[in-house]
Amino acid sequence: MKASPRDINSYLEKLDPSLRAVLIFGKDDGLIRERRDIIARQILPEPADPFCLCLLSPEQTREDPARIADEMGALSMTGGRRLVRLDNAGDKETGAIINALTMKTGNSLLLVTAGDLAPRSTLRILFEKETGILSIACYSDSAENLSSMITSYFRRYNIEAGREVVAYLTQQLGNDRLVTRAELEKISFYLNAREGDKGPPKTLTLEETRALTSDASTLTLGDIASATTGHNQTRLAGLLDKAAIEGIGSIEILRSVQGRLMQLHLVRGLMDEGKPLDEALKYLRPPLFFKERINFVSHLRAWPEKRLLSALDYAVQAEAACKKTGSPDFTIASKTCLDISRASGKRQ
Repeated sequence: MKASPRDINSYLEKLDPSLRAVLIFGKDDGLIRERRDIIARQILPEPADPFCLCLLSPEQTREDPARIADEMGALSMTGGRRLVRLDNAGDKETGAIINALTMKTGNSLLLVTAGDLAPRSTLRILFEKETGILSIACYSDSAENLSSMITSYFRRYNIEAGREVVAYLTQQLGNDRLVTRAELEKISFYLNAREGDKGPPKTLTLEETRALTSDASTLTLGDIASATTGHNQTRLAGLLDKAAIEGIGSIEILRSVQGRLMQLHLVRGLMDEGKPLDEALKYLRPPLFFKERINFVSHLRAWPEKRLLSALDYAVQAEAACKKTGSPDFTIASKTCLDISRASGKRQ
């Protein structure tokens, strides 16, 4: 069974006790570990209890294909469910997992983690199609999801932060959930804020936020998207080189550019309908970080609606090309960004 993005949180908050196995996979290693641990805590009162937890490696399951089934069939010496965890799995483990699920013995939960699995992966197909087991994908946070996560974190820790703080963090973070979580924990530690604190809220200013997160990665997808729509090929080329070094994927880059173009198209459309600029900008979610407003407005003037739609279609076609097996995906994404950037400087 495949968990849709909007249903993932409900699955994580209260795991269905009838589930026999869960697969967590994707590109965001930090998010994978976070969700893995959320599920594990629902099964194990003590996360490292050797009587209730069995850790398996792909090498062990390949040497002994029946090992998963044996561990799932074993009973807990202290009562309750056991957790059988298999990390870094791949398609070579699919057969052993199918065998274990066919046995239908014991009350253990099989928790499997994997990297980025292709749509045709046998492991992914198994968990997405079969009933009684669950597949959860983990990819980099969208701006909307990240903004919601930051706001939710501040609420739990009783931290009072303005919209400009959330907007700033949304633009600075998000490539990896583990990095995002670490930055938020740094902020809560600095403010001496504790989860569930019912006292007076701790106030977080923009200046404090910038100082506390200054050692985070200075490259964001927002930087690339802004340079793409801003007719700045020199800066864009440097950002793309850095993205390659940092391992940022081509699809992530193209989708950030698509998001930027859609933002420009939304505001441009509202203005063409007669709304003043300031009012049209209020429709953006998340709201613009105030220092980005000048660039955004400048780019808006350079992009008529027809050209925005053409650029957006070009970026979508490039994403499809990147997904073809064996394609030079990063080269395609880079060329697409540079082509769009050049188009932004053409006369209207």
